[in-house]
Amino acid sequence: MSSSFNVGDFVIQFQSIIDVPELSESFLLFLKKEHSYENWEFILTLKNFEKLLKKKNQKVINKEFLTIVDTFLAPKSSKELEILPQEKKIFLEKIKTLKKDEWSLSDSPLDILEPFRKAILVEYKNDSYKRYIRTEECLKVKKIFFFLSFSIKVT
Repeated sequence: MSSSFNVGDFVIQFQSIIDVPELSESFLLFLKKEHSYENWEFILTLKNFEKLLKKKNQKVINKEFLTIVDTFLAPKSSKELEILPQEKKIFLEKIKTLKKDEWSLSDSPLDILEPFRKAILVEYKNDSYKRYIRTEECLKVKKIFFFLSFSIKVT
């Protein structure tokens, strides 16, 4: 057994890629190289949307929700999500019943978007994440966090 610690052995949990801005940015750059970043931008957008929901400004929430729908879920949108077409169709039919200026469903907008988030995260966790943690980009971020945590403990 080796007495030295290799930074490459420092494990990055998948949830950290969502929660830690430096990891999230590094993962996004990795995904851009793989041409599969639109779904990750959706995840980051929902994270910001959660913060907006806490402010409880219904008009702003509705506007942002419809922007998310137009950007990520509308057919042929600029960053259309790569998800199952039948799931998207059901969702879009539900959205058509909404008035543009008011939210009338009992579910919160985030609850409506949650199935998409979960499906995307499962896909990333089972595929891209496993490749990302073996990259040089990830190793660089690991080194930063390893040395920061080591210096905090020593000080």
